[in-house]
Amino acid sequence: MSEEAAAKRVSWVELYFDLIFVFAVGQLSHIMVTDPHWAGLGIALGLFLPLWWTWVGFAVLYNRHGQDKTAQRLLVLAGTLPCAVAAIETRAAADGHLMTYTFALAGARLILAVAFAFTAGTARRVAIGYGLSAAAFAVSAFVPGPWRYVIWALALLQEAGFLLLRNEEWAEKRHGERTGQHPPARRSRLESMRAMLKPPADPARGVDAGHLAERFGLMIIILLGEVVVAVAAAAAGVPRHDTWYWLGLLAGLVLAAALWWI
Repeated sequence: MSEEAAAKRVSWVELYFDLIFVFAVGQLSHIMVTDPHWAGLGIALGLFLPLWWTWVGFAVLYNRHGQDKTAQRLLVLAGTLPCAVAAIETRAAADGHLMTYTFALAGARLILAVAFAFTAGTARRVAIGYGLSAAAFAVSAFVPGPWRYVIWALALLQEAGFLLLRNEEWAEKRHGERTGQHPPARRSRLESMRAMLKPPADPARGVDAGHLAERFGLMIIILLGEVVVAVAAAAAGVPRHDTWYWLGLLAGLVLAAALWWI
């Protein structure tokens, strides 16, 4: 890892962005609280996955291309707007009113497409994937029934391919066009699949594991802070402070500490 990559740390704009997703997780948790059955769990997970993958897109964007770039920081801040709308609309979406939630997801992907378009090299290909996803989510808002979720799944899969998989043949072709050299012979399908799964040869194009681990860890700490706040708020609303009150309060705090330990 290069010295520049090793110096990557989570920035303030990333922490602010993560607050939006902590709120979204709280909203989705409320769905499971109000409907503590398999159906409620399935609805919450179905709404969580596209939101979580949106977070992954912005996390990878900033991890690879956002350090010390004002434009990318502004785009990350712009991304908080549709993500916040999606978080607010999760309860309505759980009741079947998905229009605003779906358009908010489309808006977040449109911002990701613009952000990746501002990057250099092969990363600009990712903008194509997010542009296609933005269009797919916008169209799915008008598609009834289970087909909407099929479109969501296909959109997430294709953007994951653009975001995380390598395309060495495309990169070598572009390099040959710039340098005037002939690209190497076309690989077999199996060789192409293996090449896509390998990490980039240039460390600057890869994901910085230390930065991503710190980012994820800090968001989990914020989530656990919400658990402590929920326990304290529930305790504050109990008028009688008897033995069961203190046992319940301590059990909630022990649960938060156990989750942190895990």
